[in-house]
Amino acid sequence: MLTICSHYGYALIDPGTTLSCITPFVAGKFGIVPEILSDPFAVSTPVAESIIARRLYQGYTVSVRSHQTSADLVELEMLDFDAIMGMDWLAACYATIDCRAKIARFHFPGEPVLEWLVDSGNGGVVLQNTTKSSLIAEVKESQYEDPELVELRERVPQQKKLLLKLKGDGVLRYRGHLCVPDVAGLRDRIMSEAHYSWYSIYLGSTKMYHDIKDVYWWSDMKKNIAEYVAQCPSCQQVKIEHQKLGGLMQTIEIPT
Repeated sequence: MLTICSHYGYALIDPGTTLSCITPFVAGKFGIVPEILSDPFAVSTPVAESIIARRLYQGYTVSVRSHQTSADLVELEMLDFDAIMGMDWLAACYATIDCRAKIARFHFPGEPVLEWLVDSGNGGVVLQNTTKSSLIAEVKESQYEDPELVELRERVPQQKKLLLKLKGDGVLRYRGHLCVPDVAGLRDRIMSEAHYSWYSIYLGSTKMYHDIKDVYWWSDMKKNIAEYVAQCPSCQQVKIEHQKLGGLMQTIEIPT
């Protein structure tokens, strides 16, 4: 699983790319002012033929599990990924890529080799800044404002099954997921962030539900997400019943 400043995102680890890149949509969430490049340059990427780079975000903290590294990320308009971690970052991490096994290995000096099984979703690469997600912080601070969550708090000691937990930080969690209060439009904002943060990829309700439930929980969450996606005009346009039917196959004349 990969997150960027506590935001879920798609990233490509690409040893064929010289520089590491990030989309302006994701970079804008971190509150860091980019450096304006005096000499913009063209970059060839796996998702486009050539893109002009004009801004650079320096000194991002990139954590490989518990090991923190630093990366300079070039701002690029990309459609398929939120970030591309290139050769500059991989070299600094002493990384090797086993393409057949789909494993990235990080050989940090004096430390055990860290492995990331790309398809497993266990562990992974975490891009983060020193700031926390404002939504996560707001969820934690607003739990006392929701009468339903206040009532659930009182039930914690009476549980037969330990589904609800109050940890040392005083935050209520359901099966390890943050309980989201129904205040200040928080639930709608979480769904909006999850739905539109993929830049060009509009998540369906099932995929969006699984992504959100990795972090959050509230009652009727799956139903709320389905209703939210149903109201998205872009999602409705890509449904097969709304697509224009193709015509009959045409015979192509073979030139002589």
